[in-house]
Amino acid sequence: MAALPITDTHDDHSLTWGAPGSELEELQAEAGRRIAMEALEAGRQALELDAKTAFRPTTGAPPE
Repeated sequence: MAALPITDTHDDHSLTWGAPGSELEELQAEAGRRIAMEALEAGRQALELDAKTAFRPTTGAPPE
């Protein structure tokens, strides 16, 4: 049985980790932006909740 040569048909499209301008670099940048936006939104929501609860009176009606 003859061994078949291994041919990689994707050599021209292979992803190189972090290579400038590579598709992988673009995917990493997009993932980083998405994570940053989610973190900013979570922080904004936490500050909003903190602002709502920080100045609640300690006497009077119970919190809702």
